[in-house]
Amino acid sequence: MSKITFNTAFLALFFLLNFSSVSVFAQINPLSATKALQKIEHLQTTGSVLYIAAHPDDENTRLITHFAQEKGYRTAYLSLTRGDGGQNLIGEQVREGLGIIRTNELLAARNTDGGTQFFSRANDFGYSKTPEETFTIWDKEQVLADAVWAIRKFRPDIIVTRFSPTLGGTHGHHTASAQIAMEAYDAAADPKQFPEQLKYVKIWQAKRIFWNTSSWFFKRNGLEMSKDSTMAIEIGDYDALLGKSYNEIAAQSRSQHKSQGFGSAGSRGEQTEYLQILKGDLSKENAFEGVVTDWTRIKGSEKFITLIQKLKKEYNPSMPQNSYETIAMAYREVRELEDSPITQKAIEDLKQLLYTASGLFIEAIIDQPNVVNGDSAIIELNIIKRINTPLYFNMYIINAGKESMQLLTDSIPPLEVNKMVTFKKKIAIQTSNYSNPYWLNENQTTGMYSVEDQELIGNPLSESELTTFFHIDLGIKTKTNFGVILPIQHKYTDPVKGEKYAPLLVVPKVTARFLDDVVIFADEKSKKVKLELLSNTDNPVSGKINIISENKNKEVHFMPSPSSIDFSFSKKGESKIIEIEINPPKNNQNDAFLVELNYNNNEAKTEFAKSMEKIDYDHIPYQAMFPNAKVRLMRAKLEKKGERIGYILGAGDYVPKALEQIGYQVDIIEARNLGTTDLSVYDAVLTGIRAFNIQDELAIYLPKLHKYVENGGNLIVQYNTAHRLVTQDMGVYPFHISRKRVTEENAKVTFELPNHPVLNTPNKITPLDFEGWTQERGLYFADSWDEHFEAPISSFDTGEESQKGSIIIAKYGKGNFAYTGISWFRQLPEGVTGAYRLLVNLISLEENK
Repeated sequence: MSKITFNTAFLALFFLLNFSSVSVFAQINPLSATKALQKIEHLQTTGSVLYIAAHPDDENTRLITHFAQEKGYRTAYLSLTRGDGGQNLIGEQVREGLGIIRTNELLAARNTDGGTQFFSRANDFGYSKTPEETFTIWDKEQVLADAVWAIRKFRPDIIVTRFSPTLGGTHGHHTASAQIAMEAYDAAADPKQFPEQLKYVKIWQAKRIFWNTSSWFFKRNGLEMSKDSTMAIEIGDYDALLGKSYNEIAAQSRSQHKSQGFGSAGSRGEQTEYLQILKGDLSKENAFEGVVTDWTRIKGSEKFITLIQKLKKEYNPSMPQNSYETIAMAYREVRELEDSPITQKAIEDLKQLLYTASGLFIEAIIDQPNVVNGDSAIIELNIIKRINTPLYFNMYIINAGKESMQLLTDSIPPLEVNKMVTFKKKIAIQTSNYSNPYWLNENQTTGMYSVEDQELIGNPLSESELTTFFHIDLGIKTKTNFGVILPIQHKYTDPVKGEKYAPLLVVPKVTARFLDDVVIFADEKSKKVKLELLSNTDNPVSGKINIISENKNKEVHFMPSPSSIDFSFSKKGESKIIEIEINPPKNNQNDAFLVELNYNNNEAKTEFAKSMEKIDYDHIPYQAMFPNAKVRLMRAKLEKKGERIGYILGAGDYVPKALEQIGYQVDIIEARNLGTTDLSVYDAVLTGIRAFNIQDELAIYLPKLHKYVENGGNLIVQYNTAHRLVTQDMGVYPFHISRKRVTEENAKVTFELPNHPVLNTPNKITPLDFEGWTQERGLYFADSWDEHFEAPISSFDTGEESQKGSIIIAKYGKGNFAYTGISWFRQLPEGVTGAYRLLVNLISLEENK
């Protein structure tokens, strides 16, 4: 078998000539009878809708399901952000890791409701109170360009926003998303706007743009919705083919947002959605008035129309092979029509029907989860045709990198019905890019990700460079063939979950990780940190690492010893733990250490060592990202009282690890075990973020927690949302949780009670302790409380009134109860000195006499 190497230009020509219609699938599988019948029904329509909002979970899955499943329209959701700035209810990931989770949750939602997914390059920097504030952080021109790109690429007939471009009272990102949509509606049709895009797409004018409104939006602004100015759409219909109402499907879609705790119950029966016209000609009866939503809009489609009508009439799901020729002829005809998103969607649907009529299954797999550039791996392709049709294959090619292709076989004999054929080949991996999400490959700002490749912008995920390509020949008088791309995937069998697929990851030869993310020095004593190096290659590898300051152009304050270490590994899976002693400076300082790595001691080829951070949840595909290996260093004059803390887990956060860094013994207490736990051994007990939203047992054992306070303990409750509390009586005295927050991380903090112990003991808190905070001061503040509570500090966002509910403290018996909306889970991993000092003071509150 031969190996062929192509340059980029020849590679493009090769695909143009040999893969004139190329599809990308994870595996090739037949459709179920229900899905096949639905796809044939949807082939009759050509309408399209683009829904636009700001975040994962903003989209109205009911309306998306209505358009995609009931009407059969091409329907997409453009989420301007990936939800990176939110909180995570299922694990510890925040920021970039959370963005990866929510990206995949959106894909799972669209896979359920039938839509497709787009993004802009906007970074979810956290809560914003106004669109004006949002646009000081987002690059508005870039976000607008991305929305225009999505419109030109998808070419929707109508556009729908989730939020009003004028009514406030909601997240600033929300209003900003509607304003972007309004501008993009016009700009997409203007060739003078973002002309660089016209190399890939054409200008496009949607018919009209709507706001998907409801009375809720108006009530928030003290107004009443006038149904005379809106169009009502009934979306609660039942589909006998699916055995579900479209609202039930929509609830399943919304329930994919698991990291946000948005499991939804399906509604049944009538339900109405409302659309208010924003731009375009108004119709009170039909959102698509004046839009041709069948194939007569496509010039020369008469023969295709006849064929799909014939297919709808004749298709028998129990004998799909009887319609093979009709499907193949329809496929040939649609390829002769003008190239557009409409025809491309029909081409993809017809391919899936061809696979279904043939009972075709194909997979390209590997038995290891990751590979290294330069290593070899055995790729296995399995193919079976379980129904007798004339479909056959004539070539396999394995793509082992962007410009490296290896021919597996140039001829495949006709497949025998229901007999698996397997091809295996050992190939050399030739790719230089790690499997990092593409939007994380370049430097980012607080408000924007950097993506230079125009064709990548908006895509949900990175494209795999490790793939297989092959021709399928329809084998009948149509004389038609097409190319299919299958990514090479890791396939394995889980003893509980059974057969599983995961994306094949390209990883560095050696990865590195510090066993602690943050190291805190409360005095001038040195500390040892541990760095693990791991070999990911089957081949021997050696080299040297250097420990360097992230601020290498500035004065170095923390001194590592050793600062340079040689390493050598003989095989994959070998690891080495390196102890590095770090001497801190005398005064408060923050820094971080990175790991500089070069293989074979080649100083000319130095790179930063990468960590591999795995993201593994049942509801989304296995993922990983590869940030620079880093440990944050913090020298803080920090005193503490007490030694042992009990921590009741809430949603995932970093606080327990941070407390251990300070020197506390932290015992994780399962909420269900509170009944048998001796709380008297703890100097303080903390509940994790949103613990009272997700831990049902806290309602049962709350009296025990209050008794612990009465007997002299300190109970610190981190923020919860008022929505879905397991009990309204978490406090020793009543208080109310609001949605109030301070989003300016440098907002002025006023000491309302400067003599309060929490500001003085054991650490004297000063304004300097509120410098260098990240993303926000806090969220879900208390807004009213019993007179027994004291509020020692206040802060406010520009132009707003002072908020005093970030920390409220009440004495109760011999102990103290505190509720705090300060976002410790963000501040502590960033090494914010003042956040550590203030939290220690909360923990150290003294017993009342």
